[in-house]
Amino acid sequence: MLTRFRERLGISEDRAAELEATITAIQLTDDEKEYLEAYKDVAKDGDVSNGERRILNRLRTSLGISEERAKELEQM
Repeated sequence: MLTRFRERLGISEDRAAELEATITAIQLTDDEKEYLEAYKDVAKDGDVSNGERRILNRLRTSLGISEERAKELEQM
């Protein structure tokens, strides 16, 4: 959905990434940023396997991030 908006508004992929990074950096703690980066790494192919989910859950727990907050982060 965001890709369609980006294209409709004529925003390049590079500029969209810059905007996302700026907004994300302002609102996230270091632990949340770490979790989000880990999630993005495993979700690159669009699917998170059961094993990857277990690893993410361990990371989430060790960082003190709630399950609800992790879901919010994964939507970014």
